[in-house]
Amino acid sequence: MPSPRFGPRQVPEPAEIAAVLGLDEDLLDDDERVKSAHRDLVRRFHLDRHDGEPGHLSRFLELQLCFAAWKKARGVA
Repeated sequence: MPSPRFGPRQVPEPAEIAAVLGLDEDLLDDDERVKSAHRDLVRRFHLDRHDGEPGHLSRFLELQLCFAAWKKARGVA
């Protein structure tokens, strides 16, 4: 089963967050752009759409971890 590239206690770097979200690193300052990219990718990889396939689960977990790290770093709710 594939696993996310980040462990549960590992905090991704901004470059890694941007790569996972498919954005340039300088766009991480644009809250709406990041939220939109996250929302689109979550819809694409959500487990309900793929019956829990391991690759999609791994990607979904990466998205969630990176978005949470971005929100914490930015202080965004």
